[in-house]
Amino acid sequence: MQSVHQAGQDRASSPAPAGGPSVANKKADLRVRPSFALALGALAVLAVALRLACFTGLIGSDDLQYAKYAQAFMDGRYGETLAESRTYERIHHGLRLAIVIPLAGLYSVFGVSEWSTIAMPLLASTASVLLLAVIGRRLFDTRVAIIAALLYATFPMHLRLGTILVPEPIAEFFILLGVLAYLHARDRGGGFWIASGALIGAAYLSKETAVFAGGALALHAFWERRWAGAALFSAGLACVIAGEHAYYFFGQGDVLLRPHSTQLYSLDSPNAPRLDPELAYWLLTDYPRKMLLPGLSFGLHSLACLVWAGAALALTPRRNYALVVLWAAVPWLYMNFGSWSLQQYAPLPRETRYIVFSYPPLMLLSGVLLSRALSARAWIARPMAAGLALVLLVGVMTGFAARGDTGRAHEMTVLREIVRAAQATPGQTIYTEDRKWHRALAIFDASLVSASPERATFILVRGPLDFPVVQRGPSAHVDSGSQ
Repeated sequence: MQSVHQAGQDRASSPAPAGGPSVANKKADLRVRPSFALALGALAVLAVALRLACFTGLIGSDDLQYAKYAQAFMDGRYGETLAESRTYERIHHGLRLAIVIPLAGLYSVFGVSEWSTIAMPLLASTASVLLLAVIGRRLFDTRVAIIAALLYATFPMHLRLGTILVPEPIAEFFILLGVLAYLHARDRGGGFWIASGALIGAAYLSKETAVFAGGALALHAFWERRWAGAALFSAGLACVIAGEHAYYFFGQGDVLLRPHSTQLYSLDSPNAPRLDPELAYWLLTDYPRKMLLPGLSFGLHSLACLVWAGAALALTPRRNYALVVLWAAVPWLYMNFGSWSLQQYAPLPRETRYIVFSYPPLMLLSGVLLSRALSARAWIARPMAAGLALVLLVGVMTGFAARGDTGRAHEMTVLREIVRAAQATPGQTIYTEDRKWHRALAIFDASLVSASPERATFILVRGPLDFPVVQRGPSAHVDSGSQ
């Protein structure tokens, strides 16, 4: 590690070119731009290929809710659907407009199908790899950027989420766009500050906790005493949130519709959290344990990135470390210790995918350490290169092993095969009383869905193992009798 540290000091202390640092940086940018563009293209191909190899598709959970509201938005019934759904279910999925509106656009252009449903997370997850590379190059250098992007491209959790319509890949995409706009704002000012805040607002409209990434950027602006920039950034974010609540007030008659819809339970109920040993476990052990233990969610990525990022913090120079540390720490601290209620301490629900917002900055710090190590003596460079290769390989293998194992994906796999079998014979229809199965069938192939059991060729019921079981419907008996 001392050699890595010394190598960094040697580069930092080397004399500047005669043209000055700014001129040298511009010339370097011109030299590496074609090769960096080629690297981005290769990263894009790699990211798409890995995510398709780890394909999951519909999971019969949140994705069906987003599809429901997107179809309502496409048909001009969004407000009515939202008001109706409030009477019998939680509607927070329908309020994530940065998912619902783009999905409605995809449905309008490409029709409702499984592929148009998962296109957005697939594109967002792939683009996030490229955005992280661009951010890494602006903050550090090209080698750091490529290493961080490789870590992100093979991150098992994102391999799994890359073909599932859940908010995290989409929110992360907007966060990374917001960070990139923030970096431009530091150099150019003006509208980039507002754009950065608005992009974090879009991330918030994908996943509420993403707003704390914006908190990290605002804190960093204050840290650098960019008072005007922090004000403009906050204004951009506030405009998005103000517009959202204006719709709630005028369209739904409840200016606090989002906080009311995201309330998990009554604070007076027996399920309200208590300061007991279980709560202490949640706050002090649960997420740290998930991050430190290798498994199907994170492979070796989480443990390795925590170790590498921690070691990187000891390296000099420490330019841009504050931004990356705040970006990683602030969302994680809220997810771990925060409360969803202002009336009483009520911890947020725990799920491994909820903390993925903290990993891109950790991967950037890991890239800093690995880049220094790969430039050091052979006895340091070779083991570090082997360690990186091992982490990447295990990440791909873990993502592939975990494909199709999220939510009710196994039920959706059975439904998908039933639909394919029904499509083989024209005129067959399917009926089910299960609401989730009905919504899934409408995505797989709406033309097969029967409005009543009397007209259905097949009726789906829940079998002993909770999977869909096919029964012959009245229409099938009529057809066989006529033959």
